[in-house]
Amino acid sequence: MATTAQTLAPGAVLGAFRIVRFIARGGMGEVYEAENTITGARRALKVVRPDLLGDADMRARFVRETTLASHIKHPNVVEAWDPMLEGGSVVLPMELLEGESLA
Repeated sequence: MATTAQTLAPGAVLGAFRIVRFIARGGMGEVYEAENTITGARRALKVVRPDLLGDADMRARFVRETTLASHIKHPNVVEAWDPMLEGGSVVLPMELLEGESLA
């Protein structure tokens, strides 16, 4: 994913998550590090890009991707939890992995 200007600022709140920092932007979404304000757990949040919210096909594809990702459980695949609708967007909470980019 190429890093560009983010849509959500640090401190913004999506459901139970507070944005900590922007990580990257890809073809369909933006990824942020976030903290669960209830449990304190750090997660990655994938959020559909705002410029794609009006495209029904892209939104449906993102919903399909997030739903499928939340059902995959394997040690070699990042863990994803149930997607949520927040502020007119689809948000996928995922395991936050530390490390370096494969790029």
